[in-house]
Amino acid sequence: MTPMLSSKLRILFLSLTLFLLGGVLIFLAAERGNNRLLSMGIAFLLLSAGGFSVGAWLGRGRGDPLERRREQRLWKSGPLGRRWLEGRRRIP
Repeated sequence: MTPMLSSKLRILFLSLTLFLLGGVLIFLAAERGNNRLLSMGIAFLLLSAGGFSVGAWLGRGRGDPLERRREQRLWKSGPLGRRWLEGRRRIP
């Protein structure tokens, strides 16, 4: 059974593939002097940039829901809990 990739990882892999393909096409266009390959390479690079930005946007998820609930309980517990939570967030 193969593991399923998340949509974020699929988009990032597709973007990486488009980036590499665009780089190869631009290299071939520079070597052969072909304008059509150059325009295709630039188009692939632009598509990969869009894919990377979508993947980054999808990657900014909220994290673990249990951890969020713990932080909310600490924040609501009072000043001591808030101080501990702020100190914990400062630790790298």
